[in-house]
This record gives sequence, structure tokens and C-alpha cells, in this order.
Amino acid sequence: MQQRHILLALHLNPLRETYQRIFEDEGWKVTPAGSLELMMGAMAEVQNPPFSDYIMDVNLGHRGTANIEPGKKVYGLVSQRVKTGEVTFMAITGIDETPEIAKKEGIPCIDTLYLMGYVNKLLSG
Repeated sequence: MQQRHILLALHLNPLRETYQRIFEDEGWKVTPAGSLELMMGAMAEVQNPPFSDYIMDVNLGHRGTANIEPGKKVYGLVSQRVKTGEVTFMAITGIDETPEIAKKEGIPCIDTLYLMGYVNKLLSG
């Protein structure tokens, strides 16, 4: 079985580093990114094989806002592979109304409070 490789694009360094350690402790390869530019660069660079999983702040680069454009851009690039089950994608946010806004646009998105549950599901599946 091929090693899972996750692109972990989160604003907050401590949160990103914590989840990076969790995934690495479970044998996953992790590429961290703290900005949309770094995330897009990593996606362009890692293609053979591409990432198996994506977790990102839906408003990456626009902390504290309900701006979902970063999530929309990235999900647009991977959505076909998500729909076929080739990869997983989840956007997260700490802004109350943003998950619903993102979901209306078809972007999988949860509140940051539920991230650990989502990660546990990924690790067990």
C-alpha cells in the first residue's frame, strides 16, 4: 500500500505543526503550507503521485474573514478526484457562518472544532 501524503494548509503554525506531528506519527507523509501561494506551489510540484489528502483553511490567507475564495480555488482543482474517491478534501474555518457559505458553493467545510474528529476518521480509514 502506498504511503498517504497530505497537504496540510493552515494559517496557524501551532495548529499546523500539531496536526503534522499527528499524521507523521501515524506514518503519513505531510507537506505543510501556511499560505495559498505555498499550497499552490506544493500542488504544482507534487504530482506523481499527487497528494492523497487535503486539509486547508477555507479562507487561507484571509484569516478572520468569511472569504471562501481560496477554498473554492483549491477545491475546484481537486473536486473531480474527490468525487471519484481518489483523494479526500476538507476545508476548515473558525468563523461561524463560513461552513454553510462554503457548503452552498459545494465545498466540503467544517468548523475547526470538528477537525480532530475528521482527522481520526482519516487515520482509521
